[in-house]
Amino acid sequence: MKKALLFAIFLATFAGYSQAPRGFYVTAGITQTELKSSDLQSTPGIGYKAGLNFNMGYHENYNYQIEMLFNHRALNFKTVSADYQTVGEQKYISETIDIGFYFNYYILKPEEDKFFLGPQIGFATAITGQFTPAKTKNVGYDFNNYSEESYNEYNHTEGKYLLPYLLDEGSFENTPQVNLDAGLGLTGGYNDFRFDLRYTKGLNNRLKGVETNNHDEYNRYTGPTLSGKLNTISFSVSYIFWKRIRK
Repeated sequence: MKKALLFAIFLATFAGYSQAPRGFYVTAGITQTELKSSDLQSTPGIGYKAGLNFNMGYHENYNYQIEMLFNHRALNFKTVSADYQTVGEQKYISETIDIGFYFNYYILKPEEDKFFLGPQIGFATAITGQFTPAKTKNVGYDFNNYSEESYNEYNHTEGKYLLPYLLDEGSFENTPQVNLDAGLGLTGGYNDFRFDLRYTKGLNNRLKGVETNNHDEYNRYTGPTLSGKLNTISFSVSYIFWKRIRK
């Protein structure tokens, strides 16, 4: 019993000297998201993410990172007006709660007052809402002088259809609510600060459930089946606000 206790104390002391950074971090960053699809025309959009992550582990070369983030992704869809005369873009957003698990391996080991760096790999589950048009701040509309054209110009989203299948904002109501992503990147930092530069690849079809206007006389959908995956490049900075003090 005494030997077992001494051995446990030795392991705890060794871990205190050799462990990679561990503790709770507050994090924030920017994102650029693209929709990889041949069924919807879009360009990448700039968004942001913020939340918490927790680093844990007892080895000097690697640790594990658990994240819980609010992720505000943005895309710019190609649109055409209801009269088919004007082509433009409409910004859409998808707001998710991301829960991720990542493995960090340090080529440059974390030490006091020294820069550390290494690769990162992992997965995240995104609990998400549907794509919705970005809200635009407008001056109050004068409904006493209402016209469809002036109201559409004021509202910015009415009377616009997404190319090439003429979808509208209601087309995304049945998209998946839970999505899986894989991430690969670099992690590093200095003392209480760290960063993550990451490429995240969507693993499932984000356009599943989206239907065009093709239905038969019984209102049954006749296709096509749309497909698209969200890929994101992100850069975030984190600051540790609680950590285990090294002995």
